[in-house]
Amino acid sequence: MNLRNILRLCAIGCALTACKANHNLHNSNMPVYEAAQWQHFNKLTRAHTGSIQKQGDLYLPQSESVRGYEAFESCTDYTDKTTSISQICSKTIYSDKGKFAINTPKKAKNGDLLLLFLSRTDNPLPHRINGWDLAASCLKSNNSQQHCRQVQDCETLHDDYCVDTDNNGSKKGEDLATVVFYKTFDENDTQFNFDLKGSKPAWAVLVSVRGANNTDPIGSIATEASDDSNDSVFPSVNANAGDLLLLSMAFDDTADINAFAAPHGFQTIAWVAGNDEAGSIYAQIRETNSESGTLKTRGKGALKNKDALISIVINAH
Repeated sequence: MNLRNILRLCAIGCALTACKANHNLHNSNMPVYEAAQWQHFNKLTRAHTGSIQKQGDLYLPQSESVRGYEAFESCTDYTDKTTSISQICSKTIYSDKGKFAINTPKKAKNGDLLLLFLSRTDNPLPHRINGWDLAASCLKSNNSQQHCRQVQDCETLHDDYCVDTDNNGSKKGEDLATVVFYKTFDENDTQFNFDLKGSKPAWAVLVSVRGANNTDPIGSIATEASDDSNDSVFPSVNANAGDLLLLSMAFDDTADINAFAAPHGFQTIAWVAGNDEAGSIYAQIRETNSESGTLKTRGKGALKNKDALISIVINAH
């Protein structure tokens, strides 16, 4: 049986056992060492994306895809009356050449907020995308960089890509980068196609949020390029009760899902890993009007300062 058929059967088996996401984002905690089934999938694929779902004492794969194939949709329904945010869905895709198409989550509806997290190693990311607004960015030229370079720091754009160089002639911000864009979903937003410059790996996570304040969706943002930790330590942001806090981690080496398990109180809504790169997105509905404080992933971690981190608040309606 070939790999694709194995993964298809695994996905079907998960569906037959009622893998339906309906989590409380306030209390969802990712175990650090209990994803034995997911670890098995890691051995089957060189590059994989997916979502996870708790069954009994284990967190099992809800979807899985090989290099260049899109993962199934992952959705979380949230019914707490203290927030207007009622649903968060995500789609994830990885490409070893930076060329891919990603579909909008099937459960997305007109008026939902769409957030596109684009990440890449060793090649540039676009600083502008037609029809999208810029939300946040973290661009690194090397592991020792102290602060994230921002899209706004670019001095010269060419065909929507920054062409700034350092004193040695190397392109700035191309070692590891994430750029986040947003727009309001409409019925024509069924698929987005990307043919990124260069030929190095890239991955994308498309998140739909129902109940966000689409007229002013982006709240507090903070970025970190050098957390000096084997874990990922996300910078603090300010949020109001009911807002959605998303944490984006891009890592310049491969890592399994347990190496950077979600911070306490957060849910992992997307994860991807390739031969030499990895990334995750974590989500939490905030319960109070307060600073989040720094937020640290759990697990064994990996080498220091090889991550690019973004904390971003999505304002509730």
